Order: sequence, then structure tokens, then C-alpha cells
Amino acid sequence: MNGRLLLCCKCYAVAIERAESMTTDSKCESILSLKKKYGETLDKLGKWYMKEAQSCLQKAGERFPKEEFQEFESFYKESLSCFESGMSKFKSVDDKAGNAKVMLNIGRLHCLKAKELCSRTARNEFSKDERFFFEQAIICFKKAFKILKQGKSFEEILELINFNIAETYFEMYKQLQDHPPLSACAQEEV
Repeated sequence: MNGRLLLCCKCYAVAIERAESMTTDSKCESILSLKKKYGETLDKLGKWYMKEAQSCLQKAGERFPKEEFQEFESFYKESLSCFESGMSKFKSVDDKAGNAKVMLNIGRLHCLKAKELCSRTARNEFSKDERFFFEQAIICFKKAFKILKQGKSFEEILELINFNIAETYFEMYKQLQDHPPLSACAQEEV
């Protein structure tokens, strides 16, 4: 699947380049359509890499061997790169739903990174890095929500965003409760 999606991305890039060279109209319907499809393909590719990263995390279980960490990190970076490229395509055609979905997926990816850090680090205390990635996920979810909050036709995506926000807060607070950072703050502050 990965190979086909990469090939699709190359084809869309070439098609957009050729179409843009044939017209000076940047709002040409066929170019806008190609950019949107390119963004959708980049989003799918990003999800594929994210799924592979999640697979590494599940394979590793409680112990996170160095090889699994390197593989996870590689998939994480590829996924993030695809999502960021997809977002730029959606922004270029002013596709709010596409942009919000990619932002939602970036948030999910940050959550996955936080969980990877939770499984990899010594589980004495909740780390600053874990907190950082959980907070980045929440920021992404809120940005996605903000993109769509005025549209009634986006209720399904908004529900998904709200669910992910709640799930992320739950996971972060569970980790804080199970592994309080007592060397950084008092028990009452946790």
C-alpha cells in the first residue's frame, strides 16, 4: 500500500506542475481538484506511517528495544512530514474539512509519540517530554476544532475531535496519577 500511495503522490505532483504550466489561472478548477486529491493522498500516507508506528509500539509491549524505537521514530517522522505536506495542499485550496482532518491526525500522532515515551522511559515519573507531546496533541485538536467550529456540516468531525481531546486528557492524567513527577513538584500540584 505504501508504494502505491508514494506513486500516487509523485503522479499528483507532476500533474499539478504540468497543469500549472499550461495556465496562469491559479483558481483553475482542475488544479484545485488535483491539489485536494494530492492532500488526501498525503493524509492517507501519513495515516499509513502512523499505523506502522503504532504497530512498533504494540510489538514492543512493556520493553522498548532500541531497534523498535528507531523504527518507531522513522515512521513518526515520515507520518508527520506527510501530514504537514497534506495540510499545505488543503490550505492552498481552502479546504477546511481536509485541513481539520489532517490537524486531527497530527494530534493523534503526537499522542502516539507521548505513549511511546511512556513505554520507553523508566516509569518512575511522568516526564516533561511526555507532557509536551500530550499538550501538543491537545493544541492540534483545539486548532482542528477552531477551523470547523462555525460549520454545521462538520458535526461528525467535531465529535471526533472532542472525543480525542477527552481521551488525551484522560491518558495524560492517568499517567500523571500513576507516575507523579514528585521531583519537579509537590504531590498536591500533580
